Amino acid sequence: MKIEEIKKVVQTINSSNIYELLKENNLNVVYSDILNNRKLDATLFENIILIKSNLTPEYEQFILYHELGHFLLHFQSEERYSFYLSKYKNRIENEANIFSFLCLTRDMDLTNTNIIELSVQLGIPSKIASKIYEYMLLSL
Repeated sequence: MKIEEIKKVVQTINSSNIYELLKENNLNVVYSDILNNRKLDATLFENIILIKSNLTPEYEQFILYHELGHFLLHFQSEERYSFYLSKYKNRIENEANIFSFLCLTRDMDLTNTNIIELSVQLGIPSKIASKIYEYMLLSL
């Protein structure tokens, strides 16, 4: 999926409150202490986002937008969530990360902005921030 397609979906969002957006899309958040010791930060099952209970508020917001991105970009297009087993996992994860980043920065002018630095300021881990930057560069 091209970044322009992701931007079009982001433009359809009418709120900057992730919890309102989740409610509008009938997605429920369930916090899990069980995930706290696992590599996976969150996952989406039908209309439930299962998420670690010990994330920082900034990173939690990024993760929730990421899962909303999967729902809007992939789940509704019938790619479903067998993507974890597919060869497209990296692409799909990158698309959800870009979606999340664009939602978090939708009211910002990103011209001449250090994308990695801004991402880290938004609570996004530097490894993911670097991938966001790379994806955005490749999409130019």
